[in-house]
Amino acid sequence: VLQEEGKSRLHQTQEEVEQVKMIMLDNKKKAEERSDNLKDLELQAEVLREKSKVFERTTKKLKQQKEMSNKKTKIIIIFSVVAGLIILGLIIFITKFAG
Repeated sequence: VLQEEGKSRLHQTQEEVEQVKMIMLDNKKKAEERSDNLKDLELQAEVLREKSKVFERTTKKLKQQKEMSNKKTKIIIIFSVVAGLIILGLIIFITKFAG
C-alpha cells in the first residue's frame, strides 16, 4: 500500500511538473509573440517618423511658395496702383495744361 501511495504521489508530482512545464512553454510562446509585436510596432513607428519628416519638409516648402506668391501679388498690386496714379496724374496734368 505504501508503495502504491508512493507511486501515486510520484505520478501526481509528475503531472504537476508537466502542467508547470506546459504553462512555462505557453508563457515563453506569448513572450516571443509580444517581442515580435513590439518589433513590428517599432518598425511602424520608424516609418511614421520618416513620413512625418517628409510631411514637415513638404509643408515648409509649400509655405515658402505661398509666401513668395503672396509677395509677388503684393508687388503687382502696388505696381498697378502706382502705375494707375501716374497715369491719372498725367491725365490731370495734360488736361490742365492742354486746355
